[in-house]
Amino acid sequence: FPYNRTGFTIASPCSHSLESAVVALVGAALSRLDLTAHTATHPRLGVVDHISCHPLVHARSVASAAEAANAIGSRIGKEFEV
Repeated sequence: FPYNRTGFTIASPCSHSLESAVVALVGAALSRLDLTAHTATHPRLGVVDHISCHPLVHARSVASAAEAANAIGSRIGKEFEV
């Protein structure tokens, strides 16, 4: 059965650039996708239902990934009122 899902991996040494890229991607998805006619079998919460942040090098910590996740979530909530 088709899931009709797409995953993206975005990496950047600059957390602000990463945040901006993710927020722009979310904005594009929200403006173009309509789930009212969605027929795939995979459960979903919305157009964008999963964003994860992970440190990719030892110099970055799990705490910095959590900060990035919180910043991304805050911007998405404010900019798109979701």
